[in-house]
Amino acid sequence: MRTRDVVVGRIRGSVCCVLFASALIVGGFSNALLGGAPAVETSSGSAEVDEEAEPTDAPVGTLAELMSLVILPTSNALLYAPSRPPEDEAGWLELQGQALTLAEISRSLLDEEWALDDDVWVADTRLMIEAAKTGFEAAKARDLDALLELNEPLYQTCVTCHDDYAVSY
Repeated sequence: MRTRDVVVGRIRGSVCCVLFASALIVGGFSNALLGGAPAVETSSGSAEVDEEAEPTDAPVGTLAELMSLVILPTSNALLYAPSRPPEDEAGWLELQGQALTLAEISRSLLDEEWALDDDVWVADTRLMIEAAKTGFEAAKARDLDALLELNEPLYQTCVTCHDDYAVSY
């Protein structure tokens, strides 16, 4: 099975996750995450692994792209869930995927290529990780009350970080 199939298959529950996985695959980062060599696109448009290429750790996008394309939509999904609850199993699975994506992408913000410093950035990021983990557990439990209680702490993670790093935002 090709790496692309594995990555997309693991996170199929969320449209945002699939888009994120596609971005990772295009950049060749997915194979590095899975311990392999970067993917290269063939003339047929399929991704194949270049076994002789060195894996890359370099980010694919910018921090602004990560925030606007991944963190904002996934955090908004959690923030709006109490007022727009999932209507069926697929909706709950999508919300779980969005919460998991937020938690995992937040964890990656602790990596040296993203971390802007070792104290305030790490503290702000850990707040977001904890909020996303709580959201993931609440979505798994189908607990709208817990999602409602999460609103303020999750919102505050955004405000705190933006106060510290995106003052003009």
